[in-house]
Amino acid sequence: MRRRILLCVFGVVSVLVLGLGLIGCVSDDIRNNPRLSELRENIFVGQSGDYRVVAVTGMREDPFKIDGVSQAEKVNFTVITVTPTLFKPFARYDFRLSIGGREFTGRLQPHPFNQTLSAEISVRAEESQLTVHIIRTDALAPNPAQAGITPSDAVNTDENGGANGSGNGNTPPAAGTAVVLNSVIGENFIDANKAFGIAYDRLKSVIDARHANSDYEIFVRLIENPVDASGGFRWYVAFVFTDGMTYAALIDPVSMDILAVKEE
Repeated sequence: MRRRILLCVFGVVSVLVLGLGLIGCVSDDIRNNPRLSELRENIFVGQSGDYRVVAVTGMREDPFKIDGVSQAEKVNFTVITVTPTLFKPFARYDFRLSIGGREFTGRLQPHPFNQTLSAEISVRAEESQLTVHIIRTDALAPNPAQAGITPSDAVNTDENGGANGSGNGNTPPAAGTAVVLNSVIGENFIDANKAFGIAYDRLKSVIDARHANSDYEIFVRLIENPVDASGGFRWYVAFVFTDGMTYAALIDPVSMDILAVKEE
């Protein structure tokens, strides 16, 4: 009888916890939280003579929208961003890399304003190191005169800047560069679960008060330091409500200090 009573009490408590959305338990995997809309759990960085490459990996809701509502469907992702030392606007940039024993290839798309390129693949990287091969194929501008260059300037070049000799500007030979990317997560880094717990404990009172009238979604992101020029990386945890309010905390991944907070 006593065992039956205890089981009933535990069942009631479990229902209350799920129903009220009491999500402060840091022992649970944040990936399983039904309010999670995006988790950026690792960043890989690498540099060669020609390119700086950053890869961000994690999972997010699908479709993705910052609106206070987390979609039940979640997808894994890895976003690759490439910054060439010398950006060639009329060149084609492709990539090749392996994640989890699978090889992925594709076109890097240029950013409309920044001189960067990016691609996204639907897989989460669990390795500590990635190697991205960047293949640049030079080509003539569609109309060299409109591009402000003369025909004599519109030549195809290899990765070292020398003429590659194809001369037709249609399918010139491609040269590739391998860039090794290492995870930025150090031995003393706290993980996403711990960062989430720190942020939730700090913001619990305002979250609970607002939750009475508005639901919310959660974003947990490892990001490059947005505060100053000292470099490094930070955990950013945000609670975005359906009424437009956002509560957030920026956390040092080593000291676990809260560096900035938005609670009003």
